Amino acid sequence: MQRVRSGLHKIAADVLSKLPVHEAVIAAWPLACGASVAKRTKALDLSAGKLRVQVPDAGWRGQLSDFSAQYASTLNAIVRNRAVEKIEYVLKSEPTSASELKSF
Repeated sequence: MQRVRSGLHKIAADVLSKLPVHEAVIAAWPLACGASVAKRTKALDLSAGKLRVQVPDAGWRGQLSDFSAQYASTLNAIVRNRAVEKIEYVLKSEPTSASELKSF
């Protein structure tokens, strides 16, 4: 099974190498975290080495934070770049982009 996963990551890396790094990281998120986590989360954006991932609730945020280093390492291997230094998990109810932030 490990050999199959390694082969899949190689194929994905070849395909993703044609995209800009930030797009490749977003597209690679489901491969890094796995199908069951990918169903409940969404990679939002990558900026200055920080990947923001939307999660359904605080419980998910807490549980996934334990896997951040592993996810970052896998993403960096897939996209063949050290693009992800940190992963920030944001709740679905939190603003997901600067355009959603309200200024007072």
